[in-house]
Amino acid sequence: MTTYEFLSPEWLAALKEIRSELNLSEYRTEVDVRANVSIVGVPFTDTTVCGHLDTSSGALLLDEGHLDDADFAIEMPYALAYQIFVERDPAAFVAILFSGDVKLSGESSKVLGLVDLLEPDPNVIARVDAITLRP
Repeated sequence: MTTYEFLSPEWLAALKEIRSELNLSEYRTEVDVRANVSIVGVPFTDTTVCGHLDTSSGALLLDEGHLDDADFAIEMPYALAYQIFVERDPAAFVAILFSGDVKLSGESSKVLGLVDLLEPDPNVIARVDAITLRP
């Protein structure tokens, strides 16, 4: 299987393909959060990568672009995003709370709910891991 750099246009396209193949309604979460995520310092582009995560349907949805009615917004460096979303490292959340590299706005108390999303369904994770280039 071809692998792509995390958050590259090719990786995002492959992620959408996985999402269209899976019935995400089967993969439920109790976390209710809508967050805009901006990733800066991305190694393959000079622009900020803007996306969002939304669990309001009961399933985790990651997609491009920002939501108009997000609970909070978070801006973080690429390396930290990689730790959180690819390595699913719970300790990386400490950086969100105490690092000057992360900017939060809105209902930022909901950011702690994201920790619960680090243990999603193994079948979904296996598919996403299979498309993600590891250094």
